[in-house]
Amino acid sequence: MSKKSNKKANDANVNANATTPKTAQEIIKAAAAATEGLIKSSLGTHKATLYKDGILPEDAKGKKSTRKKLRNLLFSIASSMVAEEDKAKQAKLISAFNEFYLYTYQENNYSLSSVCNENLSKEKKDILIKALELAKGK
Repeated sequence: MSKKSNKKANDANVNANATTPKTAQEIIKAAAAATEGLIKSSLGTHKATLYKDGILPEDAKGKKSTRKKLRNLLFSIASSMVAEEDKAKQAKLISAFNEFYLYTYQENNYSLSSVCNENLSKEKKDILIKALELAKGK
């Protein structure tokens, strides 16, 4: 087969596949499978997991609820740690933060991307960055 006829056959396959009606769920599932492990965030398809395997419940409602609790706890510890002026209390908060961080998150490189996705307010990002810097130093 020549290169031209090979290209025409390939183009015909792509066009035939593109015209096959698909639901949004089928399109999302196919795109997610095709890009698995290749993109950092899967916003719009499903939550990219920041958390270690096995710490979230299996059911969708439980996962969502637990992720929210973990995010709230992370931010509570981080904001308290950043605001604390007493060095002894701050050291305790840093220790608690580090333990929580190491047990909870897959990546432990003290980067912002290890604890949150892109869609976080600037104020919260700034607090988390400061907290991660403090925790990394201890």
